[in-house]
Amino acid sequence: ALPIYLLLAPPSPTRPHHAALRCELDALPIEESSSPAHLPAALGFSARQGYMHACGHDGHLAWALGLWRELNARREALKAAPDCPYHTLSLLLQPAEEGCLGAQLLLNDPLIAGIDELWCLHLGMGLAADCVAPAPGGFLASDKFTLEMHGLSAHAARPTDGVNALAALSRVIATAQDPAWLPPGCRLNFAKPFSDGARNIIPSYARVEGELRAPSAAALQDLQNRLHALCSTLASPSNSAGISAGTSTGASTGASTGTSTGTSTGTFTGTFPLTEIPPHGRPVFHLQSCGRALPVCQSPELARRLSDAAVKLGLTCREFSFDASEDASLLLDEVHRRGGRGLYAVIGAQLSAAHHHRRFDFDERVLAQGCALLLLSLTGSAMPA
Repeated sequence: ALPIYLLLAPPSPTRPHHAALRCELDALPIEESSSPAHLPAALGFSARQGYMHACGHDGHLAWALGLWRELNARREALKAAPDCPYHTLSLLLQPAEEGCLGAQLLLNDPLIAGIDELWCLHLGMGLAADCVAPAPGGFLASDKFTLEMHGLSAHAARPTDGVNALAALSRVIATAQDPAWLPPGCRLNFAKPFSDGARNIIPSYARVEGELRAPSAAALQDLQNRLHALCSTLASPSNSAGISAGTSTGASTGASTGTSTGTSTGTFTGTFPLTEIPPHGRPVFHLQSCGRALPVCQSPELARRLSDAAVKLGLTCREFSFDASEDASLLLDEVHRRGGRGLYAVIGAQLSAAHHHRRFDFDERVLAQGCALLLLSLTGSAMPA
């Protein structure tokens, strides 16, 4: 991550807090629309081929930079203000939010250790323009995983001479995608399937990426167990660490309820590809966790400050269900665990298409609104007219 600091004073009883705004940097592997009806394309903006900002993270960065410009302009006034509670203000520019990888890499980093007030925001998400959700609920616990099947190649005319890894993986995907298989409130997705082999060769290796989402950490652990049990009906588990039934390799000790989804701490120690048909002709599977998110614990004090600022700016405050996952939850959990406070809010915006769609775009009025809202919440001062 890239931290940017504004040092106002040494820490003291009158300036005890270090506040940070966390902002994501990453884009998505989506080919952006080139249609003239898509405003960025019509105006000649283009992203790296095969990638685009389809979730609003570029807007979040604009918030962060706009806020930083205003804070720098007020630096001397903030240093002299007797009622300013902050000794440091900072931006925390985080990569790899998509896939829930970036935040967990920061948990043991000195960057996060000194922060005791963390602000996180998202634009859009289905919330109407000119509205603010100061403390939304409905954040989903999530686990991102890779599932591998290892079998034995053979001539396709003699399928019993081999172990078909792709067939086993396909059955897992088909079963798990059946809505009747998923518990209420849970979601599952598979993407990027791959296998070796050819038309006349039984595949000895198959892989798919996926994610699980659930309304609580406990429900997520149950969903992990169900997926592991499903894989076990079609294949044998490998002898490497990964997602295993009834266990979680990481645990949240902070304010969030339940057990964290965790990440695998082991390395793969199996020997693949197989050199002989395993017992019962079953492939061997390896289920590896590679990213996670928790439900979010909100600070009532920060929510009140944001709500008061929104009212002063003429914005409407609403209750809102986020209904997605955010790896900022890990950073918020850590700040709460150390006795600090944190908030994840949503600022509504008119969208041209849903998040993660190739025609995604947002009404840029939300950029000035977000900067003004953050500035007023942190300093009590308004943006210049």
